[in-house]
Amino acid sequence: MPDSSIVLSKRDKSYFKPTQVVVFFLIFLIVSVGGIFSYNSILQWYVKQEVPIKLVKAEVVEKDLVETPVISPVITKPRDVFIGLGAFSSTDFVNTSKSSVNLFTGTTVLEENQNNLRLRPWAVMIKNKPEDRPQLAISEADIVYEAVDELGVTSLLGIFYENRPVEIGPIADIKYYFASFALEYSPFLIFNSGPESSIDKPNLVNPEVDVYKYIGSYGLYSISKDKNGDSIFSSVVNGNSTQSLLDIGKLYNYLGKIYGSYLWVDSGNYIPFLFKDDLQSRSNNLKEFSFNFWDLTDYEVKWVYNVGQNNYLRFQGGVAFTDKKSGAQVKSKNIVLAFVKESQVSDAFSHLKYELVGKGDAYFYIDGDIIEGNWQKISESSKTKFYNNSGEEIRFNKSNTLVEILPVKSKLRVINIKN
Repeated sequence: MPDSSIVLSKRDKSYFKPTQVVVFFLIFLIVSVGGIFSYNSILQWYVKQEVPIKLVKAEVVEKDLVETPVISPVITKPRDVFIGLGAFSSTDFVNTSKSSVNLFTGTTVLEENQNNLRLRPWAVMIKNKPEDRPQLAISEADIVYEAVDELGVTSLLGIFYENRPVEIGPIADIKYYFASFALEYSPFLIFNSGPESSIDKPNLVNPEVDVYKYIGSYGLYSISKDKNGDSIFSSVVNGNSTQSLLDIGKLYNYLGKIYGSYLWVDSGNYIPFLFKDDLQSRSNNLKEFSFNFWDLTDYEVKWVYNVGQNNYLRFQGGVAFTDKKSGAQVKSKNIVLAFVKESQVSDAFSHLKYELVGKGDAYFYIDGDIIEGNWQKISESSKTKFYNNSGEEIRFNKSNTLVEILPVKSKLRVINIKN
């Protein structure tokens, strides 16, 4: 058998002849030149054909934009810009308020404060022990709730909407029923801390009164001292204790980073109270009224009617109840006494429970007179409504409102002094 290497060597030497190489080279040259020429021709033809098509498309798009503009629903994150002492610049905000009227008071808001109506309300827990009085900026709240925190000691929940004070406080702890009051306003809920949670201690805490479970179940935006610390709050020394104050600059910075927006985008879902103008001819039947939550004299409240201004001046613990910021006495044209069933649950801490869903008696102090009626709340997530004994919804004066949550037994101890 012949050697394969020899055979291949012979074939390689005789396979290509010089004339064949020349022919192959000429064919390759002709094909290359022809290909280049064809490519350029096709490209020029395509460009000539494509340009007018693009121009037509551009004209159509431009026409559509003029006739039917598209507005993006996306809310961009606002800038953290402040003007003066705590006034917030909302130039980057989408205005979600439909008018210049405060939904919580019925009053027309001054132009410099109208930007605040675009922002989600604040619900701020405020201490009310004698050593914590006078509180800072309490008179600037649109609505204030007062209820027993523990052992007859009361705390306050201020709902801030039109006014956004630079500092508020001192900040108090929270119980679940204060979170229930706040839920009606879809706010940022701000507090110091809460009691033990049934999540951490299921055998010690009754889930019915677990504020953290409540906040999570209803999706409240919550901000607390025990979780956020100095990133939101500033501290001041008051006697032998240190108090926490809400700091507006720190708050806005935090909200911008965590939530991305401060806007009250669902403000259209809020159902306001019914409002009216002050009565021109008032009966002036009532001079003052007083009550207490339990039996502690430091928490006994008295409201005195001011005929000239058609409002009520507040006293507590036997002294005028004032605002530390302004020095003025707290006043309101609408006072509500809502009588609620109070009980203690069977857990290791004997937490208080208030039956806030259902119906109960209520007194309304408006225009120097007392109106007897009731409060009604059909579900935990619905708004509490107020009615007179004829079934008509109460019409409040255009003003701030104070809501006093009292145990049912306290109704017998309300003292009304008439002229």
